Amino acid sequence: MTLRRISKLTSLLLTLSTLIPIWAAVTPGKPSIVVGIVDVALASLLFVSLLLLRRGRNAVTNQARARSYETCRWLAVLPLFLFPIYLSGVPLKWDVLLIGLGWRSWYLVTALPLLFVASGRRI
Repeated sequence: MTLRRISKLTSLLLTLSTLIPIWAAVTPGKPSIVVGIVDVALASLLFVSLLLLRRGRNAVTNQARARSYETCRWLAVLPLFLFPIYLSGVPLKWDVLLIGLGWRSWYLVTALPLLFVASGRRI
């Protein structure tokens, strides 16, 4: 499997994985065991995809790091949207939401330079 395909698969897995804590935080009651199993399976696949992406770590340039940094600076604004939701009193499972989004944010910051290089797009 090429690095380009792995980068596309990683992006898809991360998107799907990010939807799980959002869904779990919004739905009333305790999420089913199936959701937990899917979440752990996606996390495992993301870990494997990061290991596969690391094969191209020597190709990461300063330009890719700079682009990743700029992208992360823009994405850092997204958590601010949670503040008005918190103030409005919407009943969410904040522990599920923040922990779930937190480790996915870490993953994105870690994998982004590798994803930019592996995607094959010009930087």
